[in-house]
Amino acid sequence: MKFTITMWDGTDFTNPAQFKTKTPSARQILNEFGFIPPDEHILLHASDSGVLEEIALDREFELEKGADAKFIAFRSDRSFKFALNERRMPWGESAIPMATLKSVTSTPDDQEFVLERKDKPDKVLADDDVVSLDDPDLERIYTRRREWKLKVQDVVLTILTPTIVVKDALVKAGIDPTTGWTAAIKYKDAPREAITLDGIIDLTRKGIEKLWLRPSHIQNGEAIPSFPRAFALRDEDEDYLSKSDLKLETVIEGGRRWAILRDFPLPSGYTFSAADIAIEVPPTYPTAQLDMFYCHPHLARVSGGAIPQTQSSQSIEGKSYQRWSRHRTGATTWKPESDSIITHIAIIADAIAKEVGQ
Repeated sequence: MKFTITMWDGTDFTNPAQFKTKTPSARQILNEFGFIPPDEHILLHASDSGVLEEIALDREFELEKGADAKFIAFRSDRSFKFALNERRMPWGESAIPMATLKSVTSTPDDQEFVLERKDKPDKVLADDDVVSLDDPDLERIYTRRREWKLKVQDVVLTILTPTIVVKDALVKAGIDPTTGWTAAIKYKDAPREAITLDGIIDLTRKGIEKLWLRPSHIQNGEAIPSFPRAFALRDEDEDYLSKSDLKLETVIEGGRRWAILRDFPLPSGYTFSAADIAIEVPPTYPTAQLDMFYCHPHLARVSGGAIPQTQSSQSIEGKSYQRWSRHRTGATTWKPESDSIITHIAIIADAIAKEVGQ
């Protein structure tokens, strides 16, 4: 009967060797794989359960029939110790790459490594990170369920899979994906990239800042709502706002009621980095649509030039707000069963971004 041993080659457990004896010593294993002299090496066993164990040179290791035993050899006179998930582990070098640790401990892809340090916040470790095992700040390494963050408009989602379909992300953010939207992904220091609603977002790609919604049909105009105002928000609106980082207040003034987004962030290209954005909400909302929006202070491009259909102003809170006449048409015509503050904020963000070429 023969027993198989595989040796770590720096990337994977390969280089199988056959042993006739069921209980070879660490010295015999090192000799068989050419680690000579064995006395200048240490040998670690990597179990299928993810445990690393140092095997003394003269200790006999019992092999199992039908199972490949996995070993790692180092030319070293000592082993370095670290704690992984409360279990003390040996390693043959003073540093360990996370990609290597993941492989030798058979850590599943849905788990991530987290470094715990003295008097410092825990740090999530990427595969290309290398941890120094003689660092005095090192406390322990532990694994936890991997999660990814994705900002959809202004709602931050926590996702437990490395990919997600765009329309599923919209649903998770409380947005109806069937009401005339196209989508784009904004990456750091790069233009937005268009993606279909059935497209798959790779959350492992670095630099994802936000999933944007772009309304399919919007036109400029001068229509002014003339009906009386009263304030009401859907439960869905409140839920959306509670999950987002937006700051929304309500103001009643002269019988008109306003929802005001405070310090709404503006894209580069404007003379201000943020502004207050007012939305007037009709008394029969959501049956009646939300229309247009108002900015304070008045927005202007760094490059100059008038912004179309923003010449009118409205006094709110004793301040002059710049009216942006942007109206829904075509596929984005207001639909009471699916439209809300959520979709109107998407129109606002898109209209503001378009005027500076984003």
